[in-house]
Amino acid sequence: MKFTMYRLFVILLFTFSLYIETIHCKSRYVYSLIDSPTRTNRSSGLISSVSIKEFPILKGLSMRYISINSSSIREPHWHANADELGYCLNGSALITIFGDDNDHNSFLVKQGEMYYVPSGYLHHIENFDMKFPTQFVVTFTHELPEDFGLSSTFFAMTNAVLGNTFQLSSSAFQRIEHRQVATVFGFKNDSTKNKILREFEYPNKYHFNAEGLSAKILNSEGIVKTITKNVWPILKDVSMYSLRITTNGMREPHWHPKTAEMGYVIEGRARMTVLSPGDEQRFETYTLQAGDMYFIPRAYPHHIENIGNVTTRFLVFFDQSVPGDIGLTGSFSAYSRETLTATLDCQLEHLPQFPFYPKSLLIVKRINPVDPIKTNERK
Repeated sequence: MKFTMYRLFVILLFTFSLYIETIHCKSRYVYSLIDSPTRTNRSSGLISSVSIKEFPILKGLSMRYISINSSSIREPHWHANADELGYCLNGSALITIFGDDNDHNSFLVKQGEMYYVPSGYLHHIENFDMKFPTQFVVTFTHELPEDFGLSSTFFAMTNAVLGNTFQLSSSAFQRIEHRQVATVFGFKNDSTKNKILREFEYPNKYHFNAEGLSAKILNSEGIVKTITKNVWPILKDVSMYSLRITTNGMREPHWHPKTAEMGYVIEGRARMTVLSPGDEQRFETYTLQAGDMYFIPRAYPHHIENIGNVTTRFLVFFDQSVPGDIGLTGSFSAYSRETLTATLDCQLEHLPQFPFYPKSLLIVKRINPVDPIKTNERK
């Protein structure tokens, strides 16, 4: 009887530990982009927005999820205080940008590709998929981006002003209703998407094939592709890593000098630990799942660990065009064992035999079991 009860206790303890590992931890560093209550929902599309209003820790970056239905457009618009960097999750889209000095650009963006729009530049996004929605994750270089739509600008002007602008009689505009809200999404009832012009396929300075880029790191633990100013010169104050961590991989503990990090989980489950500044060892560990976003302030140490059964995919955005990166593997190799002993306040013989790494590894193999979730952050 005692043995049976002991076995039952062990089973219950093991089950509870698994439950603790699988719960979706809440944290001030994490927010659900997909489930954000700030939504613009029209019959032709959806925008789910996360700014400093919803996610107070944000600074210098924010994020939106955009889904545009077939035969629909995100109306021409611009952002007064932020550049825009978008990644196509699914489908394909025609993007037209009209910028300073009458600069015209039109190009197709497909799954795994990106676009960039400078602040104040007019741009639209048109679904070019015949059957399915086109989906984007979009980052802005401001924690509270400001939007202006072409429809709102038109509606704000009187028919006389519009007539003077286009050298037409004011009566030419009488059949268009001047509404109090922007259109945002519209249904486009024509066959443009069936007429893909060759010029849309030409290389364009505002378009980049992110997943077509050669990987900076490619091994059994993961894949890292770095979309920075070094490979896409037009980028300013923003960049992105396409990051995949396999089930036996881990992003080593690291930080980014003068660089904040904002990530989005496309697929899988992961866990992160973030250290807050000060000598009191305040840290927080939390889990992430598909649809979540996170934010790490500049130079805060953190790690990313795959805790699921599939490869975890991240889009990791930075507030610098070339982000800095310092990892723990390279850091420990930079100092003598005596310095490390003094730093860790231990005996020299108790110090592990750290391998020498002339540079940080970035992604390492996870050879140990996943630890229980632990945090000592004061709420």
